[in-house]
Amino acid sequence: MNLRITNLNVHLHFYGPIPSANAVNEYSATEQSKGEYYTDKSATDGVYFCTTNGHLWDASRFEECKKAETIKGVAIVKGEHRFIVSPKGSKNMILLDGDKTLPGAIYEDYQQALKDNEGYANTRKLLELGSPAAEFCKSLGEEWYLPTMSEMQLMCEHKADLDECLSKIGEKMPDEWHWTSTRISERCHFAFYWVDGYRDCSVQSSIFRVRPVSALSPSL
Repeated sequence: MNLRITNLNVHLHFYGPIPSANAVNEYSATEQSKGEYYTDKSATDGVYFCTTNGHLWDASRFEECKKAETIKGVAIVKGEHRFIVSPKGSKNMILLDGDKTLPGAIYEDYQQALKDNEGYANTRKLLELGSPAAEFCKSLGEEWYLPTMSEMQLMCEHKADLDECLSKIGEKMPDEWHWTSTRISERCHFAFYWVDGYRDCSVQSSIFRVRPVSALSPSL
């Protein structure tokens, strides 16, 4: 028995629009074109308002950001360096009592000090020794710590934009000396003069200000 089927018409019914093969890409492109905010991975070098949701908003879109989300601080992005500067700073305080010695790495010059990426760990060690500066950082939350030499250097490089953004959400950084958590000797740490970014070192019992920072994507 031979069957011969000709002119077989098959009708497929779609209820709703037929998605294109590039639907996902088209959607992503549309969302990106809105330009509301960036994520940690998509942000290019610059200064941003960072929200508690981890979104980065262009500094020029402050009013939109403020209405849409809760602002956590000001983010600085430059290559692999991505961190948030707190809107709140300390009064003048010592880093550590002069008779105490902090364990850990020592960097003998400025270039070597820029390799210090252990701000959070440095602050934990200071905290264990009763450091007022470290205690101030932790009073803002577990994720906050004393900036390293390299982080403070980037803050100084973006001074104008950073101060402008900080003034909108809290306190811009006073034109005074600020501590880093990077050591140059057993009882001396690097510090920055916020007026012009001048860097120097001082004994840990000196009285300077503290401006906490936190990782953009903390893994605590």
